[in-house]
Amino acid sequence: MMTPSFNLLEECKDAKNIVVTGHIKPDGDCIGSTMAMTLYLSEKLPEANVRLLLEEPMPHFHVLPEIGLIDSTFGGNPKDTDVCIVLDTNAGRTGGAEKFFEEAKKTINIDHHISNKDGSAMLNFVDPDASSASELVYRIIGQDNLDDVIAKYLYLGITHDTGVFRFSNTSKETMIAAANLITYDFDFSDLLEKTYYEKSYEQVLTISGIVAKAERFFGEKVVYGYVDYEDYVKNKLNPADFDGAVMLTNTYNFPDEQERVCARFQRAGVPMLSLEVEVPNMSCIKTENYKGVRSLAEHLIDHHNVKRVMYVNGVKGNVENTIRRQALLDVLTEHEMELLAELDSDFSFFSAYREMNQYLDDGNELPEAIVC
Repeated sequence: MMTPSFNLLEECKDAKNIVVTGHIKPDGDCIGSTMAMTLYLSEKLPEANVRLLLEEPMPHFHVLPEIGLIDSTFGGNPKDTDVCIVLDTNAGRTGGAEKFFEEAKKTINIDHHISNKDGSAMLNFVDPDASSASELVYRIIGQDNLDDVIAKYLYLGITHDTGVFRFSNTSKETMIAAANLITYDFDFSDLLEKTYYEKSYEQVLTISGIVAKAERFFGEKVVYGYVDYEDYVKNKLNPADFDGAVMLTNTYNFPDEQERVCARFQRAGVPMLSLEVEVPNMSCIKTENYKGVRSLAEHLIDHHNVKRVMYVNGVKGNVENTIRRQALLDVLTEHEMELLAELDSDFSFFSAYREMNQYLDDGNELPEAIVC
């Protein structure tokens, strides 16, 4: 079991202003570890001003009585920071607190993510084998320095990041820590019920709809379901009811529809991921459409000597379609060629089938290759 190479209290003993922070869109482990650290330092260093800077937590965490300790304004002068402690992430994912890290006289990073195995601070304690940042804070504080409230937040963090001990990151050390923590006076069953298990009527309704439409992929190892726009409107979904959202932004036909839905989730502070389309203030996973189609077109022309190329369009105005089409046109221009023809479609099989039949019925010249 890894232990830190530094003594936390020694490193902070002369500090007047200490900032504790974690990652954007704080989850249970982020809240648990940072809250426990803040309470511990406030108790051990009563002369220091210890601030907890995090984005606004999701609504289900507001049942925690101490949640008011979190400052989501990120106000104050960063230059006054003596020590900045970043938990459960690297410094680059702390949002509004990053400026305090950059100006701090001393920085400490405590994390369990392998992507941050070297840490990002002056002093680092990173153990990728740990279940959670809260488990690492438990090691730092030690069993003898806990109280009921600190124990509660460490238990919150460990249970949330292990899926209540179901995930593979759960170890013997994790279970020992949890067993020790529940000896303190807090209702651990109620804590999990209210912050992890409890679902609103709207959440249950939505989840049941997703399950009803779910399909299995990859040898039945992955179950995929979704909420479409009709469900979203019909069930009057509240974005704040969800822990996160993967937005299939490339499937929206109209930009204002995409902007309206994404904006609602962003206002609720829900962690979001956009597929294929870059949306401001949202993480994005994209296919490299331009390079992919360009390589395809070059291969068709250079290796197969294709001269007559047809392009089948998707929905008009769709970002991916526009990029793919432009990549093909660029390659054709470089080879002093033009498109033989274009068909208008909407990404569906039947629309392409209908348009192609009409093209053939009209007696048009056959293409040597079709790009879509």
